[in-house]
Amino acid sequence: MSKGFETLKDFKVKEGGDGNFSYYDECGNVKKELFNEIAEKEAIILAEAEDIDKARKMAGRREFRKACNLVEKGKLTTTQVRKFYDDLKSIEKQMELSNENGKREKFERLLPLIKMLRTKAFYAKARDNVTDHFVNFIERNISLVNTPRDLEQFSKYFESVLGFFRYYEEQKKQLSKQWQDELKREKRR
Repeated sequence: MSKGFETLKDFKVKEGGDGNFSYYDECGNVKKELFNEIAEKEAIILAEAEDIDKARKMAGRREFRKACNLVEKGKLTTTQVRKFYDDLKSIEKQMELSNENGKREKFERLLPLIKMLRTKAFYAKARDNVTDHFVNFIERNISLVNTPRDLEQFSKYFESVLGFFRYYEEQKKQLSKQWQDELKREKRR
């Protein structure tokens, strides 16, 4: 675990649940762990991959059905996460078209669209397409976007989370397939 986070529960409390989450350290610099350790822990939570090690132990005991059920839980897909990320990148691209002097003005005009990502997350949740964790992720990060610099950090952070999310989703799929194949072999015996 990264410095300051002994467990995922500690991460949820320190970085997610208490309203103290920030992209910046006390000196105003981007946190050095933001795009690595923090993003990875966020992705583990979003991918509901906290139980991969527990599932591996079950598989080691030949409890393949239970192991599969554990890694197959979760309804948030890479496609859903990517959709939100693409929306954010579209807004950010509009910002890049502005010159330095007009950036703040352009940001102020785009801020309602940025904040609308929160609305879209709630809509996706109502349609049962995303999890509560994902809505909280979007809500927490949107609340932090108050400047063009914040938008840039959120975009980079989201990209990092998406990369780790994809990794854990693939890991879960591969393990599930492997264990399902083991179940089929056992049935043939």
